[in-house]
Amino acid sequence: MRASRQIFLLCFCLFWSSPAKAQENTTPSDFDAALKLYQMGDYDEAARVGAVDKTADGLALAAQATLVIARYYAEPDEQIGLIEHALELTEYALNLDPDHVAAHIHRAIALGFRGRIEGSSRDARDSKKLIDHALTLAPENSWVWAALGGWHGEVVRKAGSFFGSIIFGAKFKKGKQAFAQAMELAPDSIAIRTAYVRMLLKVRPRREHGEIIAQLDLVTTMEPEDAFDIFMIRLADAMMQAIKKNDKDRLGFLLEDQQPLGLLLDHDPESNGEIDSE
Repeated sequence: MRASRQIFLLCFCLFWSSPAKAQENTTPSDFDAALKLYQMGDYDEAARVGAVDKTADGLALAAQATLVIARYYAEPDEQIGLIEHALELTEYALNLDPDHVAAHIHRAIALGFRGRIEGSSRDARDSKKLIDHALTLAPENSWVWAALGGWHGEVVRKAGSFFGSIIFGAKFKKGKQAFAQAMELAPDSIAIRTAYVRMLLKVRPRREHGEIIAQLDLVTTMEPEDAFDIFMIRLADAMMQAIKKNDKDRLGFLLEDQQPLGLLLDHDPESNGEIDSE
């Protein structure tokens, strides 16, 4: 990891990973320290301490933090290695607790991310299987529904509506329905609403323009609880400004999967300067 990354970790978080507070079966341990580090935004240390905990909760949190780094801080040539590490951590977690919901979600996210980078249909299918199983374990978990919504959106974006439906069973409508369920279960989740907007922007930006603006307006007025929320609000504000200016290049940059967006946005003069790394 680049040493400079630590300076900026205080303010950013992964838009897809489920919040650390959703981990289950928590006991006083190194997990508590890892959780605090995660909530502060120190993902490198959260990953290290969570792995040391050697519980399913700790390992799942370590995987989550690793995915934060992979998605928002790593250069493209670093991402696959980090994703593979996250997959190893979730495998260890599931060996300890085969029904650990957060481990299933993070493993699904890791497979989906790798699948998008490498164009792997097998990863896409395996990711969906994990999400489906997590739904049977925790049908009232908002992040499982958000993961399902994201899966449908990404597959439709990559494969198209026709082939996405025929080959994978993915449909944009199902993605919207899954996000609607997630937001009903967690109406105050800044991260879920931002993930929903990103899905709409990637797949149906014109048709869903009104919904996109409404959700961004809402997100940018919500109160953040942790570093995760701070970055989501900042990202939502940046997307809103790009839409208002009809700046398609900037909006495309903000939706890009393989950019160290956390670091780049922190240095971006067009980003909202009211939220900094102090």
